[in-house]
Amino acid sequence: MKKKSAGYSLLLISQLLIVMCIFHPTFAYAVRPISPLTPGLSGYAGVLLIGTQRKSNLDTQQSAKLDKLTQSATAEIEPLLVPSFELRYGLANERTQFYLGSQTERLLDVTFPLELGLRQRMTKSMLLRAAYLPALLSTDQWKDPYLVGQTRSVTEQSSSGFLLGVEHLAFSLNYAQAKIEIDDERSGSALESWAQNALRRGGDYRALRLDVGFPLKKNILLLPALQHVQGDLDGAAMSHTQTTLNMGLMFKLASSRLIVSVGSGQRSYDTQNPVFNVRQNDDLVNASVLYLRGRTGLWGAPSMTALLSYQSSDANIDFYDESSLTALLSLNWPF
Repeated sequence: MKKKSAGYSLLLISQLLIVMCIFHPTFAYAVRPISPLTPGLSGYAGVLLIGTQRKSNLDTQQSAKLDKLTQSATAEIEPLLVPSFELRYGLANERTQFYLGSQTERLLDVTFPLELGLRQRMTKSMLLRAAYLPALLSTDQWKDPYLVGQTRSVTEQSSSGFLLGVEHLAFSLNYAQAKIEIDDERSGSALESWAQNALRRGGDYRALRLDVGFPLKKNILLLPALQHVQGDLDGAAMSHTQTTLNMGLMFKLASSRLIVSVGSGQRSYDTQNPVFNVRQNDDLVNASVLYLRGRTGLWGAPSMTALLSYQSSDANIDFYDESSLTALLSLNWPF
């Protein structure tokens, strides 16, 4: 059963997890062999404290009434406190583990609250993973984002998908696929039917990402990451391809890791946008600082993640310009 949730709150989680997922697999690079999977029940429970400042005309926290399509979005700030957890059950062979929990690795800008999956340890240096992402929650979207001079109303977007991944000591390769559905799609309602069809936002997303770790010194690693996203959407003007290259440095400390990263990319749309009579192209930029600390050995001391990230999308159509600044603190207690 779906439970309606505020789209803005879920979008905050979506954005920060996209940044975190780029680097979490690299935490193991050149550190130690992949450990046997713990038999029996185990897992963690924790909290995420998030604050994001975001500017986007597509954000349902923006004013519901547009005076003109060329107006700039205002910055919206919202703090958020959400739980996180993972429950695992490992077989006695220490090679197979089933799990259910909050999604912690993301390839797509799509919100999935839970991940149900399987981890299979193949060797000391390789782990396989497969997961199903059920459509348990929906996010808010504008029915017609381009409606001018009238109050825009909200509809729901739902998503379901799956993940496949290979994690190695020196690299990780992940594939994700998701299907997006818009409950009441009315984009371009003032235009002719062919234009409305070109603006439909539902459809299929596919993403492939490769992360690699290159040791530079004993405690410093170079972390390039290449990601390609294909959006095969119902509307030709919304269908797009995106390629992003990130370059990071990991500094290995005694019981923690510090990762600094910058990246850029391009997103190109298939056909002309009938609202603006031009084909959309976006220049993408991101930068982040991520701190990861494992348990210190002190009784009750949790693992910790702290993140500061910036993302922007500069489109040749000003209406689609977006930017966000996110700060996060995550505390997890294993059991």
